[in-house]
Amino acid sequence: MITEEEIKNLIDQGLTRKEMCEKLNINLYVLKKTLKKYNIRMLKKKHTFNTKCHNCDNYVEYNHYKEKIVYCSRSCSNKRSHSLETRKKISEGVRSNFNRPDRFCKNCKKNIKEKKKKHVFCSISCASKHYAKTDKGKEQIKKMVQKSVNTQVRRSKNEILFFEKCFDKFNNVESNANIFNGWNADVIIHDFKLAILWNGKWHYEKIREGHSLSQVQNRDRIKIKEIEKFGYTPYVIKDMGRFSKDKVEEEFSRLIEYLENK
Repeated sequence: MITEEEIKNLIDQGLTRKEMCEKLNINLYVLKKTLKKYNIRMLKKKHTFNTKCHNCDNYVEYNHYKEKIVYCSRSCSNKRSHSLETRKKISEGVRSNFNRPDRFCKNCKKNIKEKKKKHVFCSISCASKHYAKTDKGKEQIKKMVQKSVNTQVRRSKNEILFFEKCFDKFNNVESNANIFNGWNADVIIHDFKLAILWNGKWHYEKIREGHSLSQVQNRDRIKIKEIEKFGYTPYVIKDMGRFSKDKVEEEFSRLIEYLENK
């Protein structure tokens, strides 16, 4: 059995993992398990080298784990001579890029012949847009929307009182009905095709850890677009405070005035 002391002694000697395996007559897998068992981390040590440029007489100082072929500049690097086999590979690679047949992105029709054959879109964004147009994609988006709606903060007292006033005043009123392609509105007055969004403080300010304000506001923008697609008018009420009957009365009066002018 390999002891912790043996491992540490070999590390102090500056041996690599491969050399340690040969010394202990074990494979790399066993060595890794042993290091993990004793909670030992092998950190590679960098050394300073002063090596002559592979093309000219200049010397290059660098830090690395081992000495390597270096060049003092990009110019020297470009002047390096390739073997016949390497030159042939480079030439074939350049020719194959020119001779590739044209292939076009399935979404935006951009030429993507330089991409791998398995790629059918020019970007992840295009792939997402194309997928969103399919029946399967639309169904998945609806599920995501429903999940998003279900995780939102529950109705405030101000909103509930405002809905009750609307319910008493108008003939056909609903609350939080998911009729806008999976999205809902806090109060829906079908008499006037009006979708009221009672937005609390968390729609405008970050109020707790893990609350993504940008995500909330992005959802609000999508919701408004979906409401407009259905021929309804979005009506946003900003509520930054606590429960207040005066606030509800004021907003309800404004709503009546808005509808009368409309």
